Amino acid sequence: MKNIFVVGTSGSGKSTLGKYLANKLNYRYLELDAIFWLPNWTKRNEDELKTIIAFEQSQPGGLVLDGNTLSKGAAICPGDAFIFLDFSRPLIVSRVLRRTLKRVIFRTKLWSGNKEEGKFLFSRDPEINPVLWAYKTHYRRRSEYLELIQTLDGVIVHHIRSKRDLKELKQLY
Repeated sequence: MKNIFVVGTSGSGKSTLGKYLANKLNYRYLELDAIFWLPNWTKRNEDELKTIIAFEQSQPGGLVLDGNTLSKGAAICPGDAFIFLDFSRPLIVSRVLRRTLKRVIFRTKLWSGNKEEGKFLFSRDPEINPVLWAYKTHYRRRSEYLELIQTLDGVIVHHIRSKRDLKELKQLY
């Protein structure tokens, strides 16, 4: 297994699991949000993003990629592992709300020095409000990944729906 893809909607635990697996397996770790977001919440150019991902995937050794790879050009190949974190929308929304409040209160620096601001939570624009983004994209992401799973020949697929599933997955790796 060369690459492990950890996907799911915002707040599903992608980064937490990705870091855990990379550390446990001594794999390199790539958080896609870290290369996607530039200063001032500017999105990186799509071609540049794909080039960075392709370069990281071409390096020797294992790689754990966490993030929504469908739109970011990552190549999923036979022998790779694909982990879909598919938790309920109420759980996801509550996690994102808690995480956002924590980031705002503690002024946590994220990718490229960006910080979430309290005013984001009052925006009606899901591109700005992380809680609204998680709520609105949950079912779309779920549908996309359930469709994708059906096409992944030769890929080790883990569809994680509960804490118990997650615990069992961690025992496998």
